[in-house]
Amino acid sequence: MKKIFITVILCIGSILFGQVGMNTPNPRGALDINKNTTHNMGLILPTNSDTNNIINPMGGKVIPGTIIYDSAKDCIRFYKKTDQWSNCIQFSKTAINAKNIKTSNN
Repeated sequence: MKKIFITVILCIGSILFGQVGMNTPNPRGALDINKNTTHNMGLILPTNSDTNNIINPMGGKVIPGTIIYDSAKDCIRFYKKTDQWSNCIQFSKTAINAKNIKTSNN
């Protein structure tokens, strides 16, 4: 009976504290990172030059949704549910010509 009680208490504790909040008592998602004094800092992604080096620290294959900065290709990539890394997510350096944009008068 004592083992069951301890197991139930541990399960309840993990449910109550399932979200992680850094510098916030009320996380708004699975991971909520806040800096209370100012919002002038960014998020640094894990960096690697070869996606083959990325591992799941718990063992097994890389989890879909894993995001990295690919330093060899100078871009952000994520692991897809098809067990492949995405193509580079990059911002275009080409200016958009506003004359080529068409609008409708709805």
